[in-house]
Amino acid sequence: MRKSIFAVLNVVIFASIIFINNLFAGISIQPYRVEGKIPAGKSYEGYFTIFNTAKKQTSVTVKWVDKTINPLKKDWLVFPETKVKIPAGKSIELKYNITIPPQSSGEYNARVIFEELVGGAMASIAMKYNFPIYIAVAGTEKYDYSIKNIEIANETQPNFKISMKNTGNVHIRPFGEITAVNKTDKSKYIIPFNPTKYGIIPEEEYDYQCKPEKGTLTDGKYSATLSISAGEGDLIKKLNKKFEFVVAGKTVTVTKQ
Repeated sequence: MRKSIFAVLNVVIFASIIFINNLFAGISIQPYRVEGKIPAGKSYEGYFTIFNTAKKQTSVTVKWVDKTINPLKKDWLVFPETKVKIPAGKSIELKYNITIPPQSSGEYNARVIFEELVGGAMASIAMKYNFPIYIAVAGTEKYDYSIKNIEIANETQPNFKISMKNTGNVHIRPFGEITAVNKTDKSKYIIPFNPTKYGIIPEEEYDYQCKPEKGTLTDGKYSATLSISAGEGDLIKKLNKKFEFVVAGKTVTVTKQ
């Protein structure tokens, strides 16, 4: 990873390699995610490193899909090269440039798609690799979200489906827990909420599935609290949402949310 062309940038590159091992494909790419902050009106230059671990030369093409809400500039992300050849056992650095327009706010989001055509004369397969870019406009971040719905199942394992919408202007990785207490037999359950910190971008809705490690919910009336945090530093948004439900065997009815 090379240094940015502006010292004021605070872009963190999560350098992890994704290896694809099968009969045909033989490339790996790092970083698997580009995430950070750039002030409005500034630029950043970075590189994806593509490794060819196969025994023959391969070709890789790159394109990207803009996920930004109302970007002030359509070509804020540029790849000077969109198709590269990589010799067997070698690697190349694929440059990209990010320019955040003046007066921007919120976050610029993209999905970068690398495609490798592998196989032989008789058959070929297009292998695609999808990597996210999250660039917040420094100083304009707003972390916010809302719970749209709560559904609960009690089959072989309880499942709390929490429908959340990102109502802020930057991506979030919410985390927390659900605490549920049976008013009848006083049994208590603590269920992790999004322990992997799966993120959602602005205006995106996602159904988080929350399951305890084992067991099922006993019959009775429950009071519960969903406790969530999202954000960073002084901009953390916390939520404590109370709800109630009734369990009768495999049937669960949410009575208050």
